[in-house]
Amino acid sequence: MHRLRQKKAAPLLSTLLATGLMSLLLSLPAAADTPEELDLKADQTLATLTGDLNLPEQLFEDAEAVLIFPTVVKSGYGADVEYGKGTLRIGGKSVDYYETTATAFGIQVGAHKKALVLLFFDPVTLEQFRNSSEWIAGEDGDIAVLKTGSELPDPMPPLLAIALDGSGPMHSFSLEGSTFRRLVQPGTTTP
Repeated sequence: MHRLRQKKAAPLLSTLLATGLMSLLLSLPAAADTPEELDLKADQTLATLTGDLNLPEQLFEDAEAVLIFPTVVKSGYGADVEYGKGTLRIGGKSVDYYETTATAFGIQVGAHKKALVLLFFDPVTLEQFRNSSEWIAGEDGDIAVLKTGSELPDPMPPLLAIALDGSGPMHSFSLEGSTFRRLVQPGTTTP
């Protein structure tokens, strides 16, 4: 009886995953962001954080590096898939481009967008992140999450995440299992 349920569940799971992936692909822009487009969108994201949301500019200046994903799309029907491209800045200059992906099972239906910003406060964490071909949150390192209304941690953690949706900072989000990969160019992944 148990094997029969597993056999019936496998096609349903495959269908849910395929539907989630298709919906994500359909919700992504037709053309890949160029480095210039990513940089412009990253500037806008940082302006929102420091301007509209009153996060101190010193927070970003004190960071060893800032990884900005202006748009991360989460889409799915039972199986949620997340994807976004971003730029890693050191000293205010873009030095690398990255993609992030994540998959989760849940009850979300449709697509949602958010911006994601990671601040590296520890040079060793930054070096490990940059030297890995694939960095997975929760396995390769932990990311502290700044939630709506919370004060900035003191002392700062090695890696701090801030997420925004259309209404401002997100009060509930997790990056556990999110994967980060360096892009050779924004349109291609590192071999």
